[in-house]
Amino acid sequence: MAHRFIRHSSLPYWTRVTGFALYLAASATYAQGPPKSLPPGPMLDGGSVTLTATSLKLSLLRYTGTASQLSPVVDPGLDYTPGDRLKERSADTFYHLGDLDLRLRSESDQEWKDYSTAFRRQPVRVLSSDATSFSADLSPTLPVDIPVMVTRTWSVVNGELSLRYTLTNRTNAAVHLGGLGIPMVFNNIMNGLTLEQSYAKCSFYDPYIGEDAGYVQVARLTGRGPVLLVVPEGQTPFEAWKPILDHRSRTDGGGNLLNDPTPRGTTFEGSYDWMVHSAGFAETDWKGVQEWNPATEAVIEPGKSVTYGLRFFVAPSLRDVETTLAEHKRPVAIGIPGYILPKDMAGRLFLQYGSLVRSIVSGQRRVPDPPARMTGCTRTLATPVLAARVSGLWDTSTVTPEALKLVEGRTRLTGADA
Repeated sequence: MAHRFIRHSSLPYWTRVTGFALYLAASATYAQGPPKSLPPGPMLDGGSVTLTATSLKLSLLRYTGTASQLSPVVDPGLDYTPGDRLKERSADTFYHLGDLDLRLRSESDQEWKDYSTAFRRQPVRVLSSDATSFSADLSPTLPVDIPVMVTRTWSVVNGELSLRYTLTNRTNAAVHLGGLGIPMVFNNIMNGLTLEQSYAKCSFYDPYIGEDAGYVQVARLTGRGPVLLVVPEGQTPFEAWKPILDHRSRTDGGGNLLNDPTPRGTTFEGSYDWMVHSAGFAETDWKGVQEWNPATEAVIEPGKSVTYGLRFFVAPSLRDVETTLAEHKRPVAIGIPGYILPKDMAGRLFLQYGSLVRSIVSGQRRVPDPPARMTGCTRTLATPVLAARVSGLWDTSTVTPEALKLVEGRTRLTGADA
């Protein structure tokens, strides 16, 4: 398996905290008239189960198998999910951590069709439940015409919280999987809250859309830890970051398919799907737009299955994110002074992973010979400033666009397995 290190410049955490000064104006806009609330749904009726990992405690609703609370063991008062709004968000079309979005078509069809576990909820069929796992068949909460059976399993694996989805083709024809999105639903909903309430309850989360090396970090508004980290398990690349929009039905006020009715705006930037495959969107909704990563699809042959998954754990603080990722054998890349370089500027790239850099692709051109240090021939300690934040040995290289003959645009590093 190849691990891609694709760096981009997402909005820095502290910039976003500074930008929170816009809160007052946004609150005034929201006060002009929030959308009508939907009546609560039955998802709270079936009770809950709890799984405890080394660093996280998860509460799940038996009705849906989705998260009702996710807290660090060292700070049980912190809930990364919007659990304080669980009742008001219990109606159909509200997304929760553990839901799944799909875009599928059969071999003979030309049109993609969308499915979501959040759209029309029914009690999931529990397959097994004990102190370390909760597994359910999601067929009851998906349309009867869906060509795949979906099993979701929450479990504790080697002390870490794991979420897995297994899709099995139950038809006699190949099924094309052009969209698979795992909703990242955390408590960034500040609608109707005061500044003090938001700081006490809410978090910001930031994605690194780095395919196999991608991850999401979730940190409370104060900037204090622990910081939740979400990383791929197995073959679950972070291919795209698709917004879950807030378009509502004109008939019942609920969200349209693949939409959540929670109003988006300055006080709620929305929830997003961790997209594992996105070709079905690249061919339609996003046609003509260059995404961060090449869009892919999977083909599931009759009777065959594919599994995708995520792992959850925490870093003690924002400064410890890279260290924690490295400790969990995740690829880490840090660019100094950043990831956007003028042609005549030298930058330093620090890599930490147990693999060599197999290739560098600039635009559509492959760089013939990666620098020796980037192929693992030389390992050096990071600079003292960096080393104070990130422990361990790092492969490092000084990179200039002219020296490597990089073209304008994106440059991709691909690492091979050790």
